[in-house]
Amino acid sequence: MPMMLAMALFAQTAAPQNETEAEAMKCVEAVVEVNQTESISRMRANAETVYYLMQAAHATAGDDPDALFARFEELSVKLDDLPKPSPAQAEAQARQCDVRFPLARKELATLPADRFKAEVMCITVLPMVEDFATGLQEQNHDAAEPLRWKRLIGILNSRLEDDVMGSHGYTSYEQKSALIGAQFSASLQVGNIYAIARACEILEKD
Repeated sequence: MPMMLAMALFAQTAAPQNETEAEAMKCVEAVVEVNQTESISRMRANAETVYYLMQAAHATAGDDPDALFARFEELSVKLDDLPKPSPAQAEAQARQCDVRFPLARKELATLPADRFKAEVMCITVLPMVEDFATGLQEQNHDAAEPLRWKRLIGILNSRLEDDVMGSHGYTSYEQKSALIGAQFSASLQVGNIYAIARACEILEKD
């Protein structure tokens, strides 16, 4: 195959991924501005930002957990350098983002019907939620919020001991890491991490 033709075909294949990353980062710009004026919790605002960052990272890194988290970190450190749209521009962009990524700002997620996958998804995203809650504790002096998620993580971890993981075919560290990476990617088809965490609370009571 001639080199120029091969490069053209590669560009056609890669373009949609780069386009998705660009769209998701535009949504980050918009939601950061919008959430400064809307009366929503900082936890939910952070979760919406993380959702768009993960969509952007996934667009280029795919499902590989190491590549996905590396790209997520790369994009996260650029947050302060992003353009800041006007409030009107941000509102208009956020409405477009709601159409393009309809799960990003949903308040409650629907977990996978498979109980095992649902619980793995929960223990995958809940540590991030706990970290956010711990960070926000210094601002709002709410010690109950981090404990809320720490308690839930403990309960769900107790349901996913090695024997349970092994019964589902996950015995090695590599297999478990791959499973967690896959569930993190799958969470993008479920909702933002705070919406998922709230759904995990309902799961814990079932």
